[in-house]
Amino acid sequence: MKKISVFILTVFFLLISCSVLYAKEDSIKLIQKAYRDGELDYQTALNYKLYAIFSRNRNKLPRVYQSDDVPVKSATSVILEARENPHLLFSDNRFILYRPTDSGDSDYYGSGIAVLTYDSPGGNFKIHYTEDNTNSDAVYGFDGNPATVPQYVIDLASYLDNSWTQVITSMGYVAPPSDGVAGGDSRLDVYLVNMNAYGYTAYEGGGVTYIVIENDFTGFPSNLDPDGSQKGAMKVTVVHEFFHTSQLQYTINTSNLWWMEATSTWMEDVIYSSVKDYLNYLGRKYDDANDNGTWDTGEAYYMIDGVTPLGTTGRSSGWFDHPEYSLE
Repeated sequence: MKKISVFILTVFFLLISCSVLYAKEDSIKLIQKAYRDGELDYQTALNYKLYAIFSRNRNKLPRVYQSDDVPVKSATSVILEARENPHLLFSDNRFILYRPTDSGDSDYYGSGIAVLTYDSPGGNFKIHYTEDNTNSDAVYGFDGNPATVPQYVIDLASYLDNSWTQVITSMGYVAPPSDGVAGGDSRLDVYLVNMNAYGYTAYEGGGVTYIVIENDFTGFPSNLDPDGSQKGAMKVTVVHEFFHTSQLQYTINTSNLWWMEATSTWMEDVIYSSVKDYLNYLGRKYDDANDNGTWDTGEAYYMIDGVTPLGTTGRSSGWFDHPEYSLE
């Protein structure tokens, strides 16, 4: 029975990971395809991926690679790749070698922007955010009063604490180590900025990590969280990226990135099973009116709840639409 359970979980990991590959293409996939086809060299492709992730540099990305309505699920793999190749970074992308609040770099929040902090009640996280919207980085629900903590930040802290309890305390995975005084103290730092990605985890060496998360999730794909899609996106991003901080205690070999993303998506469903954000990447349910096994224009298709109609044209393909592709 144990072997069967492990097999089922393994298949689930693979399915979830590969589902991301065949959804409507985000900018990262468009750039990667251009690189594979020889249209871009490696250095240009790497820097274009960073342009795609960070909103303030997005206008530097050629329009052909922009996919405005499809945010990057997790930018961790791109950030790890970029930080491993600092010699290849364009000057306007070198900011990713620093933490968002490092004094030697001002390209995240911008010069003169006040960054506030909030320590999670559980004591393991320090959240960094701003209420200054000069560069569109202000946290959702900001009121301009630094004495009040936005509910978005409070909720995020709760999801972070729960993730630590479930992943580290209950499941026994290795906890990320103290970062000394980086970010202000020894807590694991979480920075909120405006991005075209749910979030990412950065590795600094010696097991030290930090997390960066989208500041409002406005315009992101819907999910099935009964608390609303914004909170659902927050929940799955928190546990996804936090699990990366534990994974990086076991290995930093980038050849494992596919497996890391698969298991982090699996962990989303373990901790926050009601959200089911991953359904956005499997392929929309549709009415196969002519019974030919594929969706055709004119056939109705539905939102991820499988009930609410979305239309009869413009359905993007998903993982289940491509049984001819291998799991890898």
